[in-house]
Amino acid sequence: MAIIWFILVATGATLGVHHETVQTAQDAARALAPLAGGAAGTLFGFGLLASALIAVPVLMSTVGYVVGAEFGWRRGLSEPVSRAPRFYTALVVTSAAAVLVTLVHVSAIRLLFYASIAGGIGTPVALAALLVLARDTTVMRGRPIGAGLRAVGWVVTATMGVMSGLYVLDQLGAFR
Repeated sequence: MAIIWFILVATGATLGVHHETVQTAQDAARALAPLAGGAAGTLFGFGLLASALIAVPVLMSTVGYVVGAEFGWRRGLSEPVSRAPRFYTALVVTSAAAVLVTLVHVSAIRLLFYASIAGGIGTPVALAALLVLARDTTVMRGRPIGAGLRAVGWVVTATMGVMSGLYVLDQLGAFR
């Protein structure tokens, strides 16, 4: 949570103050210049590499586990390839898709932008589903969430839903 907070503060301190838009990774690196000076590009590069080294294996594995669970395949990174071939095939296909996106020169910043929009719109739906499940005594094995937590959850869900709806309306030109 602290990392997200510092990302938001750094973004606001650099991009928000100067009303700059970011279209490329180079733009994002240049935006760090007021804080990092001449090391901005290097700092951004190390940050990007570190996040990729963490995120790529996690995302690939997640796809493998989710697809494997959906189809009832043997899965797991602790399984040898010979015992979980479809799981490892899913990992390879995921990697190939990532390489393909890179080779066709799709803007990573644009992909991140669209992914964040999809996440922002999908979050209230997922939260609502989780809240419904969390109050079900069967699913929660006799220990559903309490009324206070449920109320706070619905307030957060409603707030996210309203914000997502306002964003979509703004993008459609409703506020111009």
